[in-house]
Amino acid sequence: MQTFLSQLAQRLSEKYKDDLSKLCIILPNRRAKLFFKTQLSQLNTKPIWAPDIYSIEDWLTELSGLQACDNLNLTFRFYKVYKEIEGNQAQEFDEFVKWAQVLLHDFNEIDSYLVDTQKLFNTISEAHAMEVWNVDGTAPTEFQKNYLKFWKQLGLYYTAFKEFILKENLAYQGLIFRHCSDDILSLLEKNESNGQWKKLVFAGFNALSEAEEKIIRTLLLEGKAEIFWDADDYYLNNPAQEAGKFLRK
Repeated sequence: MQTFLSQLAQRLSEKYKDDLSKLCIILPNRRAKLFFKTQLSQLNTKPIWAPDIYSIEDWLTELSGLQACDNLNLTFRFYKVYKEIEGNQAQEFDEFVKWAQVLLHDFNEIDSYLVDTQKLFNTISEAHAMEVWNVDGTAPTEFQKNYLKFWKQLGLYYTAFKEFILKENLAYQGLIFRHCSDDILSLLEKNESNGQWKKLVFAGFNALSEAEEKIIRTLLLEGKAEIFWDADDYYLNNPAQEAGKFLRK
């Protein structure tokens, strides 16, 4: 039984033949990229000009012009921003890092899914205010005040941190994806390799973040891309199957 990537290699080789080198193939991750390269080399016994092959993260990072920053360096930079905001009330690093890691993960998810940050952080702040609201009308304790202040500051932390790292041309994955989703056609036009690509091929995806979906949908509508889903027909074509709802959309 052929794997999805072997089927993809065969189909693209047959469809594009001598134009194979003019494709840009974008796969979900680097592991899929390595497997696809192997399948393509096994399929073609004669030397060929290979297409450009990327993981979607590497491709969008290249297009964005930003440099992906590792989690450790993000944490140090976030602490610097946090101290500038909180001044002498800032926690020591060993206390800060306990919740900062969670918040950095949340920032990444927020950007990957193109969440309206102003609405989100306002909602979070209001929800936590309700948690500590004293029915008897007594004034909030010092602990409650600090608790509420933290949640009210989330939006400021997010905005200040994002601005700080972008000034250094750095970003995390979700921010890179959001940045590209805002202006993918312009970024693609500026990329040096764009003129060599006859078609962008997205393949092997079975779920997408909002940013990825927006990027791919835009390119499909512009006729610049095609997509091959890695999904079973039973789930894809059966309206009763929730598992295929995302792909049918």
